[in-house]
Amino acid sequence: MKKKIILTGNINEYHPIVTSLYSNCPEVKFDENFFYNKENKKLKNSNIINWDSIRLKDGNFNDIHVFWNKINRKWNETKKDIVLNNNNQNLEECIDYFKREKKIDIENEPFVLLHTRNNVHEKHSDLRNSNIEDHREAVDFLIKKNIKVIGIGDKELKELKLSSNNYLNIKNDANQKKYLISLVLLSKFGLVSASGPMLTYVAFNKPYLATNYINLKDVIGNERDMIVPKMIFDKDGAIVKMKERFSDFFQNQSSVQYNRNGYKVRDNTPELIRNSTIEMYKNVILNEKIDLSENQKKYINTSEENLVSPLIISHEVEKDFPEFFTN
Repeated sequence: MKKKIILTGNINEYHPIVTSLYSNCPEVKFDENFFYNKENKKLKNSNIINWDSIRLKDGNFNDIHVFWNKINRKWNETKKDIVLNNNNQNLEECIDYFKREKKIDIENEPFVLLHTRNNVHEKHSDLRNSNIEDHREAVDFLIKKNIKVIGIGDKELKELKLSSNNYLNIKNDANQKKYLISLVLLSKFGLVSASGPMLTYVAFNKPYLATNYINLKDVIGNERDMIVPKMIFDKDGAIVKMKERFSDFFQNQSSVQYNRNGYKVRDNTPELIRNSTIEMYKNVILNEKIDLSENQKKYINTSEENLVSPLIISHEVEKDFPEFFTN
């Protein structure tokens, strides 16, 4: 049987290295509209093929989350203590640019990066989205603590409108992508939703607080990273409990599947996001020790049982949804 590799989605968004590597391979076909075909769409939505797996050198397949966890553990064994090189040209340029153009000393003034995914045009992963307004209270808390907040993201994403010398949004800045890695390196932590910048935090062992997370298997992180899941309720109004959330059915990121089966997905409230941010602030910026509760330990153990990076679930989740942790 002849093998064919399909690269789909918005090809213009692919990194140039990826397109150049695959453009000379005869078995690779670029097809932006692959899943527009009814038969292909049926195939994607079926359980016949796991689209979230990767083939290893030995011929075996790993689920993506298992593979990520293995790679991250290996990375931590060898590269955990990364020393920032102050002679790094991009880092120096970034610091100078923000001093000169934004009047912010990001080298010495503590700041948090805010990235809230709210792509209204997303059809297949709409549950990865968050409402930027729900993060207002969290941002207010940080700036009142004299922690600067720098908002990043694609131009089409909604922007939090806030008048403060401690808040800056650079999503329309032409230099945003150029300096993104340096900003991650210099930040105290990231206040993020499920999105690409999370991987940069993981790679450089910078902590993040991930809000509104839907598919709990599809995470990668380190020991200080914190997660605040969206909650799912069945047709009778009962919460879908923690262990069930790690099953394959609940890894879908599209509201279509949940609506079809009578489930309701609830975003994090502004209060939950704010209180989780306070928890992260105490841990990362004030360096207060985290005394994990039994339920937080239970979440870590369940993650490890499923070969998932064992993130800390916010203690605030336990306060708001104690039934989530019951068997």
